[in-house]
Amino acid sequence: MLTKISIIKKLPSGKYRLYSRKKDPKTHRRKNLETLSQIIN
Repeated sequence: MLTKISIIKKLPSGKYRLYSRKKDPKTHRRKNLETLSQIIN
């Protein structure tokens, strides 16, 4: 299941972006794993 390893956010364009759950210790931001046009169940 993707939600256990990543965070899903919906972008204003209607696409979805997957982010890492852990933040980068240097930048304090989450790593972008992938951008999807739709979520597949």
